Amino acid sequence: MSKYIGLLLLSGFLCCSACKKEAQPAATADTPDPYARMDNPSSAADHAIFLFYQQTGIPVLYSDTVSFNPMTTLKIGYHITTYDSLITARYLQDGNAVLAGVNFIQNQIYPSLGGSLRPFCFLLADSLYTFTPAYLGHQMINVNVYQGLQTLAIGRVSQLDTMSADTLKTYKRDIFKSILLPPLNQHSDLLADFYAVSAAYYGKYAYGDGTITGYIAYAPKGTYGLLVDGTEYPDYYSTEDKGTDLSNYLSQVLVMSADEFNAEYSAYPLVLEKYNLLIKALTTLQFKMPY
Repeated sequence: MSKYIGLLLLSGFLCCSACKKEAQPAATADTPDPYARMDNPSSAADHAIFLFYQQTGIPVLYSDTVSFNPMTTLKIGYHITTYDSLITARYLQDGNAVLAGVNFIQNQIYPSLGGSLRPFCFLLADSLYTFTPAYLGHQMINVNVYQGLQTLAIGRVSQLDTMSADTLKTYKRDIFKSILLPPLNQHSDLLADFYAVSAAYYGKYAYGDGTITGYIAYAPKGTYGLLVDGTEYPDYYSTEDKGTDLSNYLSQVLVMSADEFNAEYSAYPLVLEKYNLLIKALTTLQFKMPY
């Protein structure tokens, strides 16, 4: 009997010893951050990317290979709640174009972005395109920018040096709109007063003198605090919805200085009121106007 008791005690001791050893695993080396940018002085583009990363902590990529060790690739169109989008990139092959893209981000995009507006990383591409259903197939559509879950992808980077001043303005506008629309839509309280100015006119049709049931009087859109967007007819238009309203305002505000905007819409008090409310919301998001 004592023999069996001894064996049981020995087994218990060995089990306890094994448990103690298992509870104290050996430490392993930390896995390096695949998005960290390393210096490559032999490449002007890579060196500029490294300096920008040192300054801001934001990686700039120009291919979908983030790192080789560990091997990490970027999925531009990845989303948590939907299938991968059809967004596709053609990547830059010219180091000078990459360098121009880095300088563009550093000097013309990043200075306007504060706080949470700064993307996790930028991806520079020669072109970005997606597809939309069309008769007998799909139609390819080129886009200037795409806001993904992991990156802000920017297309047409190889054309930066040849863009006219007006083209560059609309190009930057598209980038800023892509950055600003998600937080503005997420924090609806920021624009409650902005939407309230034209709330009574959303979803209406302007036609005639206002005596026709179901229509508001046909007048310049600015009368109702709305902006022209090219969907109007000579004697009829739809006031659409607040999402379109916000998009139309951003399209104007992001290419005009305050003086230019006030001069353009001086005859429409509601438009000027909404301009000031939108600027207030953008300031709250720590956005600095580019013009």
